[in-house]
Amino acid sequence: MRGDIRSGLSHVSKNAQVSGIVGVELIALAIFMGWYFHSILLGSATLIGLVLIWKYPIVTILAAFIFTAIWGYLGWFIGTAGFANLEAGFVLAGVGLLIGYMIHLRGLGFIRGLE
Repeated sequence: MRGDIRSGLSHVSKNAQVSGIVGVELIALAIFMGWYFHSILLGSATLIGLVLIWKYPIVTILAAFIFTAIWGYLGWFIGTAGFANLEAGFVLAGVGLLIGYMIHLRGLGFIRGLE
C-alpha cells in the first residue's frame, strides 16, 4: 500500500515536469507560426488547435517524435552557427536528440499510463 502511494506520487511529479516542458513547446510552436506568417490569428489558432487535438494518443506520439527532431535540429543549428564548424553541429545535434528523447520518453510513458 505504502509503495503504491509513493510510486503514484513520483509518477505525478514526473508527469507535471513533462507536461510543463511540452506546454512550453506547444506555446513556442504557436508563437513561431504566428511570427513566421505574420499573423497573430494563425498563432492563436495553432495553439487552440494543438490543445484541442492533444487528447488523442496518436497525435501526442507523433508530436513527441517531431519535437525530438526539433531538439536535434536546434542542437545542430547552435553548433554550426556558434562554433562555425560541422563537427560541433553533429555533436550538439546528438546532444539535442538525446535531450529531446529523454523529455518525450517520459511523456510517452505518461500516455501509456492513461490508456
